[in-house]
Amino acid sequence: MAGNAVGRTASAAVATAGETEAREFWLPAQPDSARKARRLTAVAVVGRFSPEVVESALLLVSELVTNSIRYAPDATGIRLEISRGDGVLRVGVWDANPSPPVPQNVAELDVSGRGLTLIAEVSSDWGWESEGAGKRVWFELHD
Repeated sequence: MAGNAVGRTASAAVATAGETEAREFWLPAQPDSARKARRLTAVAVVGRFSPEVVESALLLVSELVTNSIRYAPDATGIRLEISRGDGVLRVGVWDANPSPPVPQNVAELDVSGRGLTLIAEVSSDWGWESEGAGKRVWFELHD
């Protein structure tokens, strides 16, 4: 499914079912994709969720995208998935690295390695699943 959309921000799909809306976007595996993912997430959630959920979503999507860029193979893109409905926001990031995400044990003064711990602490729920040649890591926030 990576196809031609990798390397540019492109809305690959929009689906609605009842009160749930889902969108997906392909982003290049480059550092500025975290900023793009925050912007795409903001468009999907601002005005639809409380300011606290919006703030948490923007923080957590940055963590997911940054992890994907750091650990996925260089030549691949990542897929950002955003779905919302009934007061639940679910955000997932797919990358081509099939290895499961592993929370790091970090010292107090370490400057990185806290992403998954932060996701676990801030989100209502989170997890990961294998998909194709890669994996999707996701979080949910409840309003």
